[in-house]
Amino acid sequence: MGDLAELKGLILVISFLSCFFILVGFIPASLFQSEQAQKMIDLDIPEVYRAYEIVWLNYSEIEYINSSEANHALTNHWKEFNIGGWDVQLRWIIDPTFNEYRMMVWHETKWWIFITDTHGMKWINQSGFIVSDPWEGDDNDHVCWVNKIVNCFDENGFAKFRVQCDHFGMDLILKYDTTKYPNFFEAFKNNDFHACFGIEPSELNTKLSAWDLIGRLLFFQMPEVHPVINMLIAIPIWTCVAYLVYVLILKAIPFTGG
Repeated sequence: MGDLAELKGLILVISFLSCFFILVGFIPASLFQSEQAQKMIDLDIPEVYRAYEIVWLNYSEIEYINSSEANHALTNHWKEFNIGGWDVQLRWIIDPTFNEYRMMVWHETKWWIFITDTHGMKWINQSGFIVSDPWEGDDNDHVCWVNKIVNCFDENGFAKFRVQCDHFGMDLILKYDTTKYPNFFEAFKNNDFHACFGIEPSELNTKLSAWDLIGRLLFFQMPEVHPVINMLIAIPIWTCVAYLVYVLILKAIPFTGG
């Protein structure tokens, strides 16, 4: 090992990460403030609102989805996003061959950057009734058949649902253009609708595991942190990691190490 010079980078990385985890872990949850809440501090309130703008003001975080701009593969369509610290996927199936038109909301659990578990979320209408069904023997009521929720929409083309699992819940508002389609089912078949997810402060997930912190640090994704600060944190860590890899390779190859 010589003068142990190659351990300087390792000591720096471990010391930095340890201090960072400790400091973040001691931050009170009440001090966390979403980016959207920060933007609303100096918000000019207009005299006329559109529906989605009213929804926006009601929640801590919002995810707005245009169905035609999501990911598509044959009959499958999906959009993955993170809202309030939770990883979520909205997936919908449009399959005229088998007359299959359904929607699902999945909660994804990740270890670092890897998905370790996914489970569906139940759909609950404004009357408090579950409108989703199990899928092929699955006990989880997470499949929402579109033809069963047509009557949930008002004359303006809006419908509000609560999607819930054992970990958290959020509101989902679906919208279609009433001037183009007679009902949501026709809009859905043409993949022409909008979805808006809203999560309240009480549902925010402000807890991050050590692996989550490492992954976000190394991939410049620390939440609510300016990109420049993300780079200032991550680049030195990558530099130390590269140096350690270089030293270990020299040690592993005969006649090249010191």
